[in-house]
Amino acid sequence: MGARKTEGSRKLWGENLRRLSETILDYGICVYLILMLAVFPFYNREGYSHIGTDKAVFFCKAGAGLGKIMVIPLALCLALRLVDFCRKRAALQKAAVLQKSVSGETGGSFGGLRGFRIKISPVDAFALLYCAALLLSYAFTDFRETALWGERGWYMGLMPQLMLVGIYALVSRFWKPRKWLLYIALFASGAVFLMGCMNRFGIYSFGLESVGPGYISTIGNINWYCGYAVSVVFAGAVLFWLGEGTKLRQKAFLMIYTAVGYLSLILQGSDSGLITLAVVLLIMFFLSAGDAGRMRAFWQEMVLLWGGCLILFLSGRLTSAGINYRGTLAGICIRGPVCSIMTIVSIIVLILLETDGKKGRYRERLFCVLTRAAVLAGAAAVLGILLLAAANTLRPGILGRWSGKAIFTFNTSWGSSRGATWSSGWKC
Repeated sequence: MGARKTEGSRKLWGENLRRLSETILDYGICVYLILMLAVFPFYNREGYSHIGTDKAVFFCKAGAGLGKIMVIPLALCLALRLVDFCRKRAALQKAAVLQKSVSGETGGSFGGLRGFRIKISPVDAFALLYCAALLLSYAFTDFRETALWGERGWYMGLMPQLMLVGIYALVSRFWKPRKWLLYIALFASGAVFLMGCMNRFGIYSFGLESVGPGYISTIGNINWYCGYAVSVVFAGAVLFWLGEGTKLRQKAFLMIYTAVGYLSLILQGSDSGLITLAVVLLIMFFLSAGDAGRMRAFWQEMVLLWGGCLILFLSGRLTSAGINYRGTLAGICIRGPVCSIMTIVSIIVLILLETDGKKGRYRERLFCVLTRAAVLAGAAAVLGILLLAAANTLRPGILGRWSGKAIFTFNTSWGSSRGATWSSGWKC
C-alpha cells in the first residue's frame, strides 16, 4: 500500500513539473512571437542605411536569447514526456502479457503499443527535410566559416535557418494559440502597410528619411517588403473571408486591414506581390463557390481592392499627389478604365448576392461554373506566359516589341537576379 502511495506521489510530482515546464515554454514562446510580430517589423538603428543587418542581428539575438531561456525547461519537459511514455508503454506491455496468459494466446505483437507512434504532419516532414538539406549543404561547402552565419550584411547562413526550424518545432509542439496575439500582429502589420502606402506619396514617418523609392515602410527594400506583406496580409484577409469578425468592430477592423494591405501590395512596386495576390484571390474565389457567405465576403474584398485602385487613380487626376514608384502590373491596375470597370462589376455582383441573400437564395451552380472557368483561364494564362518566355529565350526577338519585357526572357537578370540563383542551384 505504501509503495503504491509513493509511486502515485512521484507520478503526481512529475506531472506537475511537466506542466510547469510546458507553461514556461508556452509563455516564453508568446514573448518571442510578440518580439517577432510586433517589434521586429519596426526595428532599425540607423534608418535605411543598415536596416537589413539591424533586423538580421535582432533576429539572431532574439533566437539565441530564446534558446538560452528555453533550454532547461525544454530538456526537462522532453525528459518527463519520455518517462511518461516509457511508463505507459510498460503498463500496456504488462496488460497485454496478462491478457494473453489468461486467453492462452502465444506469440504475436502487442497491439496496445500501436497508439504510441510519433505523429509527423506533412509540415513536420517538410521541416525535417529542410533541416537535412541545410546540414548537407553546410557539410559539403568549401566556405564553412561564411556559411555558418551567412555573408556579412546578409545573415542567412546555417545557424539562422536552423533557428527557423527550431522555432517551428517549439511553436507547433508547445505553444497554445491566443487570439489576442493574432490581433497584435495584425495591428503591427497594418501600421507597416499604412506607412508603406504613405511612403509612395512621399510621406515618411517613424524617424525614417527617404533614400529613394527602392526602400519602403520600416521593412527595407521593395523585395523584403513584398516578402513580408504576402506573408502576413492574407491572415487578416482570410479571417474576414471566413467570417471571423462576428462583432461589428472586429469586422470593421478586418475590412480596413484588408483594404490597406491590398493597397500596399498594389503600391509597393514588386510585380511578384501582385502575382501572389492574384493567385490567392483566385483560390479564395474557387473555394467560395459552395458557400454564399464566403462568396459575399470575397466580393466585398474585391470592392475594397478595386475601389482602392480607383481612389488611387482619382487622387492622381484630381490632386497634385502622385505615386513616386509603381511596377508594371500596378500601373495596369491603377489605370482608369481597368479599375473603374472592375469596381463597377464588383459592386454589381455584391448587390446581386445581397439581394439573393435576403430572399434566401444562392446561385451555387452559376458560381461553380464561373469559378472553374476562372481557374482554367488562370492556368491557361500561366501556361501561355511560360510558352512565350521559352520561345523568346530560345529565339530572342520573336515576340516583336514584347521581346524586351523581362518576364518573357529567362536569363541571369530574370526576377531581380533570381534567374542566376536558380541556374546555379540547378547546376549544383
